[in-house]
Amino acid sequence: HGGAPGNSNIVKFQSLALQKTVKAAGDDFDWVFPEGPCSWQAIPGSLQMNLAERSEVEKKIAAGKPFVQWYSHPLPEEAPPVQAALAEFNWEDVVYLNVESGLGYLDELFEREGPIDVLMCYSQSATLAAIYLDSLRRRGRPAPWRLSVFFCGAMIDDRNYQLKQALDQPTIYVSGGQADPWHAHSLKTLPPMYTKLVMLSHEDGHAFPRMPPLAAKLYARIVWEMRSACGLPAEAPA
Repeated sequence: HGGAPGNSNIVKFQSLALQKTVKAAGDDFDWVFPEGPCSWQAIPGSLQMNLAERSEVEKKIAAGKPFVQWYSHPLPEEAPPVQAALAEFNWEDVVYLNVESGLGYLDELFEREGPIDVLMCYSQSATLAAIYLDSLRRRGRPAPWRLSVFFCGAMIDDRNYQLKQALDQPTIYVSGGQADPWHAHSLKTLPPMYTKLVMLSHEDGHAFPRMPPLAAKLYARIVWEMRSACGLPAEAPA
């Protein structure tokens, strides 16, 4: 799930169309939906995506589960409250907190739930996945999954965690197009991060694809990539 924030019930709902497409191709995948390890609290009056109060619809979908993150984004302490609430997100001087605990959590998760074949991430979780892959590389350990499928986000903007070497993990990245505030940033940032990167896009914004017929075509392509990566029979998408 994302860190804007989210939880397992939110991402289950967001990914329903992908889950149905995976199921239609065969009963070969089981899903695991973990919760982010970092707590979250809204900032009253904030309009910033990752700080604003959640909508009533989101709260209903969450069904009582707390909203959580994979790491946190602090507000600049020197910013006056109104300015902080209205500030546009920028890519400079970004600071991530609680990253190390998130990486430790992923170590425990893959040990507990493995083997994992495909890692599907939305937004902030894809960023932590990239940082985790880099930490595995530096520790001389292989990735414990075959293919990454990232929806939106996924860039590393904290200079302390940016990659010194490109990752060779097969990765599909799906952007939300011009309606996604992170789209242009992803086009610039992600290709140098991965040597085996497939970039897809839609125009539904910072979200999973929704609008037909493109959404169905994207999900068919993703499922084909998933099954191919796992050595399963796969019908090439039209």
